[in-house]
Amino acid sequence: MIHVTNEGSKTDLKVDSYGRFLYFFVFYGAWINGFAYTRKVLAVDGTHLFGKYGGVLLSAVALDTENHIFPLAFCIVNSKAKAYQRDEFNDHFQQIKNLDISVAKYLEDVGFHRWSRAHFPGNRYDVMTTNIAESINSMFLAEREFPITALFNSINRRFAQKFHERRMMLANTSTICAPSVERKIRENVTIGNTLLAHQISFHTFSIIGHGSVAMVDLNNRTCSCREFDLNKIHCPHAIAAIRIQFGDDYGLRIYDFVSPYYSVWSYKHAYEKLIHPVLSEEFWELPPELLESKIPCPYVVRKLGQKKRKCAPSVLERGSKKKKNKCSICKRVGHKRTTCSLRVRQNEGTSSSVAS
Repeated sequence: MIHVTNEGSKTDLKVDSYGRFLYFFVFYGAWINGFAYTRKVLAVDGTHLFGKYGGVLLSAVALDTENHIFPLAFCIVNSKAKAYQRDEFNDHFQQIKNLDISVAKYLEDVGFHRWSRAHFPGNRYDVMTTNIAESINSMFLAEREFPITALFNSINRRFAQKFHERRMMLANTSTICAPSVERKIRENVTIGNTLLAHQISFHTFSIIGHGSVAMVDLNNRTCSCREFDLNKIHCPHAIAAIRIQFGDDYGLRIYDFVSPYYSVWSYKHAYEKLIHPVLSEEFWELPPELLESKIPCPYVVRKLGQKKRKCAPSVLERGSKKKKNKCSICKRVGHKRTTCSLRVRQNEGTSSSVAS
């Protein structure tokens, strides 16, 4: 039904030899379409499910033009393995090869030292490097206790709403780049206008300012400060070079040196396709053999120890307000007896009678 309601989606459901549920994978057509307009940096992470059957929810996400989390795929698996020893890593990787040799080859071409804990050459410690994926996990904190169908319906609804909000956010924007990028460009232009540029060749420039010298190559879109290379937005040095290269026309030409992923056009196209909810079962139009088929639940692995229960929040956890003072004379809140207006009047009356 996901394929029926969301054209172009990719799903996969795996069961064991007894027909019991094992894995489920979903990649909505709207996500596939939008990924072409996002930056090609992926974060993959998993979070444990709290339901009766356990398991792990894997998520793959990217970042859009405005640094919003863009979903790519979600998957339910039984566990994620952490391998510290290379022999253990090799055993896990051999299982990947047995499942899909093309995936294994892709990971080998990337290089084990880039993504494997066991092969990492430096000091990895226990530092998390996938903060955007962790943000996804926190979005579905309560839903992690739901059954799998309810969990994925919640994922559907949440991102359908997010897609609509983001489509409306820049619907009437007239700028070339997204607002956050436009602010960055204005800041760099302000700094770049104070730098001194010397043209070395047609595309290379020497930029002097603030006690440093930088080399800019507009043809290759690089700068010795590396900001232009990595962020794909021109740094102040590149702004100074563009000013010398194009003269009075450089105000418009600076957009030629910004990655197209930062444009409003890319942002709008990333969210142009709708995410439709799956209809209730009474509206399904499927072959009888599919409607009548039942997939048994996974085996329940009973965990040792006492079952975790949610505790009632304390007064501090509920965020209760500080108790207000109550006057012992007039019995009203908001002041003390020493500042009570009734006591002041009584004292004034006493002073008057003594004086008389």
